[in-house]
Amino acid sequence: MNKENLKNKKIIIAVLVLVFGTFFILWLAGWTMTRSQLVAEGLASPNFPYLKYTNEELINKFGTGEPANITTTQTPEQTHAIFIEHLKNYEIDEAVECCFQKGKWNEMKEFIYGVKDVGKYDVMVNDLSIIEKDNQMFFDSQAIYLFNATGEDGKEKVGGIIEFVKDNSGKWLIKDF
Repeated sequence: MNKENLKNKKIIIAVLVLVFGTFFILWLAGWTMTRSQLVAEGLASPNFPYLKYTNEELINKFGTGEPANITTTQTPEQTHAIFIEHLKNYEIDEAVECCFQKGKWNEMKEFIYGVKDVGKYDVMVNDLSIIEKDNQMFFDSQAIYLFNATGEDGKEKVGGIIEFVKDNSGKWLIKDF
């Protein structure tokens, strides 16, 4: 075996190690992100290796009832009022943690703090403060309300929707706005 063949074999081995190493790192990153989301949603153990809960464990943790069949303990309007009160007091973390689904907390905190950083916080709070009870849609465990916003010209316009979902305790939480 000459030096040229040995050098070529080393290069081939190095390239293969690099390719397999890259694939392994990408797979590990995807696995970690998936498991992190499951943990945030309460569907996997918070301890490594973040095993998914079995059906029996989920039933013990969350119960068996469908949200639609569970008695309401907090209406969408009540959740909305609590949320707005916290926002008006600049209690962003409390507003998100009391009124949003747990899996959305980080995303919503980041969004609201971002709105605050660009100086539009008071406008957002004002726009979200009034939801139209006449323009609402209720489904089994989901509710959608319209809210109005103030345009650049000072005139009121349709701002968007706030989506609520009922959890297994009967509390309506904000899914998105």
